[in-house]
Amino acid sequence: MAAVAQVNGALPRNEAGRTRLEVRDIARTIQKRRWLVLLVLVVVTLAGGLAGATAPKHYAATSLVLVHLSPPGFFWLEPPQQSQRPPEQIAIKTQAGLVATLDNCRKTVEELAKKEGPERVACSIGDVLDAVNVEVVEPDILRIMASSTHRDWVVPVANTVAEVYVGAARERSRGTFGEAGQFLDEQIKTAQGKIDSLSTQRLGVLRGMGIADLTQEVSSVGQLQGQLRLDRAKVMEDLAATRRSLPVLRRAVAEERPTERLPAMQANPQREALQKDLSDRYRELTTLRAHYTEENPLVQEALEGVQLLESRLRGMPEEVPQNLYRPNPKYDDAISRLRAAEAQEQGLTAQLETINRSLADLSNQAQTLPPRVSNLQRIDEQLNAARQGLQRLLQMQQEHLLREASRSGLAEVVDRAGAAKTLQAPLIRTLVFSVLLGLFCGIALAMLLEALDDTIRSPDEVSRQTGLPLLGAVPLLEDTGLQVITLAAPQSAASEAYRTLRSSIYFTLTDLPARSFVIASSIGGEGRSTVAANLGVVMAHVGQSVILVDSDLRKPVQATLFGCDPAHGLTNVLVGEASLEDALQETTVPGLQLLATGPLPPNPAELIDSARMTELIAELTQRADVVIFDSPPSLLLADGVILSSKVDRTILIAESGKVTIEALREVTRLVEHARGSLLGVVLNKYRTPAGRYYQAYFAEEASGEAVSLPEHNDTPPPSDTPSA
Repeated sequence: MAAVAQVNGALPRNEAGRTRLEVRDIARTIQKRRWLVLLVLVVVTLAGGLAGATAPKHYAATSLVLVHLSPPGFFWLEPPQQSQRPPEQIAIKTQAGLVATLDNCRKTVEELAKKEGPERVACSIGDVLDAVNVEVVEPDILRIMASSTHRDWVVPVANTVAEVYVGAARERSRGTFGEAGQFLDEQIKTAQGKIDSLSTQRLGVLRGMGIADLTQEVSSVGQLQGQLRLDRAKVMEDLAATRRSLPVLRRAVAEERPTERLPAMQANPQREALQKDLSDRYRELTTLRAHYTEENPLVQEALEGVQLLESRLRGMPEEVPQNLYRPNPKYDDAISRLRAAEAQEQGLTAQLETINRSLADLSNQAQTLPPRVSNLQRIDEQLNAARQGLQRLLQMQQEHLLREASRSGLAEVVDRAGAAKTLQAPLIRTLVFSVLLGLFCGIALAMLLEALDDTIRSPDEVSRQTGLPLLGAVPLLEDTGLQVITLAAPQSAASEAYRTLRSSIYFTLTDLPARSFVIASSIGGEGRSTVAANLGVVMAHVGQSVILVDSDLRKPVQATLFGCDPAHGLTNVLVGEASLEDALQETTVPGLQLLATGPLPPNPAELIDSARMTELIAELTQRADVVIFDSPPSLLLADGVILSSKVDRTILIAESGKVTIEALREVTRLVEHARGSLLGVVLNKYRTPAGRYYQAYFAEEASGEAVSLPEHNDTPPPSDTPSA
């Protein structure tokens, strides 16, 4: 045990005054609670290893589905109304949510029950819902993964769910095409009805041409002109709306290309031609060599040609990019809508021209031709326009049927699930993760307990938390009834600790000597009186005259410890009933006198704070080298704080594991507020292995030769002790 603990200062604090946690504090906490960390580490590691070894194996199978995000083409023959909107693109995340719907899971269970062989699986809708997980892995690809502890049915489930989803997507696609086809059918029926109506009207006009009524005919012509003007206004409005939509559709077509380029490679045709030429040159060279020598100019020229071709062949790549293209579905959709709009524009333009011509004809011919003839011409023109419109509708219906036949649906399976894969992690990885988790939990638990524990437990914490010097640390006594340990067991670790405390006090007072000391503590039961008694004994052992004053006027114990009379002492002197000479009692320790409490007064604090107490302290310091005052707890009673202002130094006693940091700081504040001088802190009842080693040392010495020791096993203090 160190003789004196140097003042390390308190922990660094931030601007708010709170203690800042540093790395060394974490390391100190781990070292302090290492057994707890080790226990948590072992428990978590064993639990993780056991869980990894006994956990059931999970298997998974994955299938991939390609989703066509572009909606099918749609045709508008008239300007779209507010309630009519083209089908919008379905987001890929929405498609992922449509895979494992309750209806699809029900169909999956039914399909699995219909299959034969290994793919026949008996499961419930809930099993499929729990097993299937859908992820978006590409902009237009869905990964359907089935996982379960049953290895035999994850592959059939993954494949069947994908097939059911693709079938449902096709049904939705056909439904959308069906709406477009139904709309075209309605338009065709309307056009056909109009043609029938115009034909019937024309037939009626032909039958009635023999009847002439000019007034009625003029009236009919006027009504017909008014109706045509209304029709012209409606057609012009529709035509303007259609023409406004054309630039948007043309830009959409311009932004897309008719085909998409696919990356591919093909054999280099130049290299093949060069290889063929090189083969011909080789044959020519072989023929020349058969007839001539190597020095012949023909052979040399052929050889140079071969070498030149070989050098060109080495620098030429074997493959070159090949441009392959496929139709762009987005372009097809955009061009279809553009063609529909253009056809509608043409129809409206033709209808407008027809109406204008009809109006012009009516205006020109109304005065020259009979009204029935003019009406017949108008009917013929409308009938022709209606037949042209019907022809365009039939053509568009044919194109729609062709597109519907070539459309495969919104999705298709591109990769079916193969063999099931095991999802369970390797045991070594589980153990490594368990070790790391256990280490983290152990350290976290240690830091939590350390944060919740605000008591002083080690000598290092005294200096760090209070900023006061540590005078010494007294180990915990195994026999609690043995209180004056320096008399009962002078060779114990506790006795050596008190002698170390005495040396620490001497060294601390080298520059500022003191004679009177008060032993104070925060709360009761910290061993304050025991420390005072043992400190008085070890100071007397070195030849100093010591007076121990029991100033705890509520629960005195010093007279009991030394076997003296408690009824005669301090209070008798303070009230003038006895002199100091008569009140002092000799103890069994040479040089140590005891001033007991005497009769317990009703007003202890007033007596301690009296002028007579100040005079008595001065008398005591004249009679002895060292005067030690035992006081009551300073946080509960004011006696100790009052005494600290009257004596030279105050020594605080802190029980390890009992007194809190805040209590110790509060006592320090009270003593400093009372203008007392704090000498330092003594950590009492400290649990340390040093006492074990100390007893073992003296046990070995006792088993050997007898060693002659001084009477008190001490040496006198130096000349500059507190008596100086």
